[in-house]
Amino acid sequence: MRNTAYAALSFGLALAIGLIVWQGFDTVAAVLAVGGWSLLILGFYQIAPLFLATLSWQPLLEPGARERLGSLSVVTWIGLSVNWLLPVAQIGGDLLRARLLVLGGAGGATTGASVVVDKTIQAGAQIAYSLLGLFLLLAVAGTHVLAYWAAGFAFVLSACLYIFFRLQRMAPAARMLGFLRRLLPRSVLRASLSDGDAFDAALDNLYRERGRLAVSAIWRVAERLAKAGEVWLALWLMGHPVSLVEALILESLTQAVRAAAFMVPGGVGVQEGGLVLIGSVLGLSPGLSLALSLAKRFRELILGLPGLIGWQLLERRHRKKSGSAEA
Repeated sequence: MRNTAYAALSFGLALAIGLIVWQGFDTVAAVLAVGGWSLLILGFYQIAPLFLATLSWQPLLEPGARERLGSLSVVTWIGLSVNWLLPVAQIGGDLLRARLLVLGGAGGATTGASVVVDKTIQAGAQIAYSLLGLFLLLAVAGTHVLAYWAAGFAFVLSACLYIFFRLQRMAPAARMLGFLRRLLPRSVLRASLSDGDAFDAALDNLYRERGRLAVSAIWRVAERLAKAGEVWLALWLMGHPVSLVEALILESLTQAVRAAAFMVPGGVGVQEGGLVLIGSVLGLSPGLSLALSLAKRFRELILGLPGLIGWQLLERRHRKKSGSAEA
C-alpha cells in the first residue's frame, strides 16, 4: 500500500510540474508576485477553519476526556499537518490525533471511536459541500460537462461514505486496524486502538448519541464553508478578486476531486489540475489557477512543517516521561 502511495505521489508531482511548465513558470510566478509576502495572511486565516474543525471533534469525545480547546486545537493542527505533508492516505493524521490524546491519558477505545466518527462526518460534510458547489456551478455557468463530472464525484464519495459507515457497523475493529497497520507508517499508528472489542462498543455507543453527532456535523459544515474564504482572500491578494459564490465553487469542487484521489499524498497534481479545470469554467486563466494552488501549498508548508516538529516534540516528551516512570 505504501508503494502505491509513493507511486501516486510521483504521478502527482509529474502532473503538477507538467501543468506549470505547460503554462509557463514566469506566468505563474508573476501572478504570485502580485500577492508577495501578503500571502502569509493565508496562514493566519487558516486558524479559523482549524478552530471550527476542533469544535466539530470536541463533542464526539467523552466529557471526562475533553481537553481544553487550546490543547485540542494543537492536536488537530498536528493531525492536519500530517495529512497535508506525509503519504498517509489522508487518514494517518486523524489516527495520530487519537494517539496523541491517548498518550495524554485519554481512553484509547473512546478516543479512537471519536476520530473514526469525526472522519465519517467530515466525508458527509464534503459531499454536502460538493453538491452545494455543483448547484452553484449550474446556476452560474449553466449546463456544462464539468457538472456531470462533479455529480459523478459526488456519487463516488457518497458510495465510499456508505461503505465506510457499513464497515464500521459490521466489520470487527481488529480487521480494520490490521488494514490500517499495513497502510500507514508504524510511527503514526503504534500504540493506538489495540483493543478491538472495546473500540467496537465505543463506536456503537457514539452513533447512538444523535445530539452530539448533530452538533459535530454543524461545526464541520461551518468549517467547510469557511475554507472558501481562503480562496476568495488569496485571489484578492493576487489582484484577481472573485465573488464569494465563485470562491465556494472553486473550493468545494476542488476538494471533491482531492477527496476522490485520497491515495495521492496531499492531492499533489490533483488539486492543481482540478483548479485549472474548474477555474476555466469561471473565467480564470490556467496561470492564475496554478498560482492559487501554489499559494495554498505554501500555506500548507508554513503551517504543516511546524506541526510536524510539534508532533516530534510531543513524542519525545512522552518518551522522556515513560523513561522516568520506568526508572
